[in-house]
Amino acid sequence: MPIVQMLMVVYSLGLEMRNIGLGVVNNENMNSTCFNYSFNDTVEVENNDCHFTTLSCRFLEMLDNHPMINKIYYNTIEEANYAAHHGETYGYMFFPKNFSFSLEARLREMTHAENSTLDFGQIKVRLDMSNQHIGTTLKSKLIDLYLDFQKSVFVDCKYEAKAAEIPIQTEYIYGYKNDPFQVFVIPGVIITMMFFFGALMTSQILVLEKQEGIWDRSIVAGVTSVEMTFSHLFFQAIIAVIQTMEMIIVIYIIYEYKYIGSMWLMYLIAYFQGICGMSYGLFISSVSTNQMMSTNAVMGFYLPLIVVSGILWPVEGMPSVLQIASRLLPCTMAIEAFANVVHKGLKISDIKTIQGLSISFIWGFIFVLITLFFLKRQR
Repeated sequence: MPIVQMLMVVYSLGLEMRNIGLGVVNNENMNSTCFNYSFNDTVEVENNDCHFTTLSCRFLEMLDNHPMINKIYYNTIEEANYAAHHGETYGYMFFPKNFSFSLEARLREMTHAENSTLDFGQIKVRLDMSNQHIGTTLKSKLIDLYLDFQKSVFVDCKYEAKAAEIPIQTEYIYGYKNDPFQVFVIPGVIITMMFFFGALMTSQILVLEKQEGIWDRSIVAGVTSVEMTFSHLFFQAIIAVIQTMEMIIVIYIIYEYKYIGSMWLMYLIAYFQGICGMSYGLFISSVSTNQMMSTNAVMGFYLPLIVVSGILWPVEGMPSVLQIASRLLPCTMAIEAFANVVHKGLKISDIKTIQGLSISFIWGFIFVLITLFFLKRQR
């Protein structure tokens, strides 16, 4: 099961989107598909002055080279708008009739350019943001492609290419610009999966033993509740060794996702979280009267823990009280510790790593104590 779950994450989560429909209305070119367009004819340098022709087609050609965008041409804005409203595209872009001329004048006149020149020298883009992730990704990609387009035009004009860049230079301390989303979500997936796999494995053990009379016979035979609890925990902990190993091997050895820190430390953080989940499952099993109750208790804890643990949205985006509550729950600091080892190479002596290991141990200890308390009351 852990292998299947990780394969689903690898092949369905965070992959680059493809074939997103984007409408195009190009009033600059009578033939909207740029059939007779030539790349070499778009920029002409004469007496240190640049003249532009059909730059809209040059930009659209750049979109052809990107698998994310599927251009769909329309004759009018009304047609493109209708298609976007009826889900045929995720938006559209419009090039004014004198786009190249206005962009040329805009670069030449700079701060003295008239409002009409600035307006006609823009690409008008309208996006469907009902799916914010697709809309935001498409917007970001269009901006990146336009910056590349602008840089190539500057090079052809014999201008300094850096002048086409935004005046912010960004360097990365950890990670890379084009890292897939999976790289950031996998630590959270591994930790929460280990917790709930452990919880599911132990959440019905004591319930079944009580229903089948095994628990009572063991007590009569002189076995204490402490011995029985730890025997179950020990046996399930052996299974967790294999489960944790499967996840780490699949993600970081077979699929070769990048990691900087120690694989053994990553394994230890995930394994401790599995033990914590098993302790939670035993606690649920000790207070449940039937299998339905124990299953509902485990699954009912699943969504709240996923939501507040920082997998779907950063903890820093939550209200202050919820941030504190989130960090006190079993998974949040363990996820942060695992991610820090993977992306930053932190060692076991680092405070973040210690917190991640400690939270699993503390909650596991608390769950075991509560389990023993309820079992002794039930005798």
